[in-house]
Amino acid sequence: MNSFFYTKLVRFNRAKGCSVYEYKQVRRWTRQFDVFSYDVMLIPINQANTHWTLGVINFKDQTVEHLDSMGTGGLLKVREHLMSWVRDEAADKSKPFSPNNWTMPPRDVPRQLNSDDCGVFLCKFADFISRGWQEFTFSQQHMNYFRSRIAHELLMERAT
Repeated sequence: MNSFFYTKLVRFNRAKGCSVYEYKQVRRWTRQFDVFSYDVMLIPINQANTHWTLGVINFKDQTVEHLDSMGTGGLLKVREHLMSWVRDEAADKSKPFSPNNWTMPPRDVPRQLNSDDCGVFLCKFADFISRGWQEFTFSQQHMNYFRSRIAHELLMERAT
């Protein structure tokens, strides 16, 4: 999903002083394809233009996760918003949905030890999940290598 998806789905309402979920803002984003035909949907999330995290909706395992390299487990509120989106998307597209079959487990992920590498962590979380790997086998010490490798792959216009 594109990096504006979550920003449109959940916006900060200054008058109320809280985040407001608005399915109608992204309802049309999936009119050209059926998200329920995919195993996993990866959602890059930019939080207040200061930090990148990853939302993961696993349609196959029926889980919703929020992976945040700054904290363990991710934010429950983000997982709840993504679960609401799954529910609303299913209703809008006339797909079966049983909330009792879905879970929102927190997951411990490698932690960043600085304020610069959240985007690289997001990319590596997405890389591992897209390859079907369940365990993250990297840490902060690998970020310089991954940053260089990402730059190289972008410059070479291919990812391996």
